Amino acid sequence: MKDLNSTTPAAPGGYKNITWQADVNGHVSGYFHVSGMHVVAVAIDGGASTPSTPIFRWVQVPYAGTIVGWAVVNVDAAGSLTCEISKKAGSAPPAAPSVPNVVTDKISASAPATLTAAQSSSGGASAISTWTSLAVAQWDAIGFNITAATTLHTASVQLYIQE
Repeated sequence: MKDLNSTTPAAPGGYKNITWQADVNGHVSGYFHVSGMHVVAVAIDGGASTPSTPIFRWVQVPYAGTIVGWAVVNVDAAGSLTCEISKKAGSAPPAAPSVPNVVTDKISASAPATLTAAQSSSGGASAISTWTSLAVAQWDAIGFNITAATTLHTASVQLYIQE
């Protein structure tokens, strides 16, 4: 992962700088924290066309908490997207993070984050009630496995984690 962060300029009072990271292929993911609520997100961009699936991205989370919901946001037009979530225990840097396996580490069970013919969707407690694990330990790796995408070019998938 490449660190893309800068604390210059500092975020205005009451706000936090977002933390971004990129893998060796240039895929970007990030997280930020506001008043005990963290957002872990990945972005996909197919350029002028719908991205080919599957797409797998992951983020190592430097804090502990509980997953309380998700959102999918598509900025260009109404479209559809399905994203399964996985989680793998990790260890603090400088140890190499463990990459979640999309099958054996899947926590979203039969209820993936889903966007259906819309520009945004979200799911709270009832949408994640069947997930196999909501607890996130410090340094866990969260995987985002986008298994289907139609009629969209860009999107972000976000997980909300309460400290």
